[in-house]
Amino acid sequence: MATAPQLRCELHSAIAAAAARSEVRVDLGGVTFMDAVGVGVLLRANQAACEARVGFALEHPRGVVLRILEVLNLVDTLLAAPGQPAAPPG
Repeated sequence: MATAPQLRCELHSAIAAAAARSEVRVDLGGVTFMDAVGVGVLLRANQAACEARVGFALEHPRGVVLRILEVLNLVDTLLAAPGQPAAPPG
């Protein structure tokens, strides 16, 4: 997805549909760039998932995207541990 509005829409739909699955995972493996708007979309999606009692986690960030998450101290909050379920709602 190239734009924040598309990502926001897709995440909102995934969270709404996740009730049966109890979690949403976002694969960032193919993402090579993310700015503050993208980070904001992910943080709002995490909050919406928490409010909906749905687990939310990011998977496979790399390069600059991983570095942004590290600098913002979001790795422990948003990243899924390999082989573990998405973070339970807070």
